[in-house]
Amino acid sequence: MKTLPTPNDPRYSSQYGPPMMGFPAAWDAVGFGSSNVIVGLVDSGVLASHEDLAGHLLPGHDYISNDDIPDDTCGHGTHTAGILGAAANNSLGVTGMSQDTILPMKALAMSTGLFSSGCSGSYTGIASATYDATDPHAR
Repeated sequence: MKTLPTPNDPRYSSQYGPPMMGFPAAWDAVGFGSSNVIVGLVDSGVLASHEDLAGHLLPGHDYISNDDIPDDTCGHGTHTAGILGAAANNSLGVTGMSQDTILPMKALAMSTGLFSSGCSGSYTGIASATYDATDPHAR
């Protein structure tokens, strides 16, 4: 018998997802993942200065303001990027599931309404971001 890998990231113990989805066993079998895998993240952008995402981001696009700075305006995209690719075993923050490289495609932005606030975007922006994310071979 042997123990399964446990990342040294301080907030790993507060993450319920990895153990629930069996990631320690997967990490034991194949490692923590590969930065050679590109994941197109169609969401609200990414906070590029986030310390746990350094080295895991490609230049993306903002389909809301039509520029190449997909800054996160509502936090959802940065949270999702962390789940996907936050650096493992760097003694910072959380542990990403696959250590992939993320192509941030911002198609959602902060919106407020009478009964709620959150992120929203157009079907056209989401479809364009998804289509364009496949061009650099993102999954």
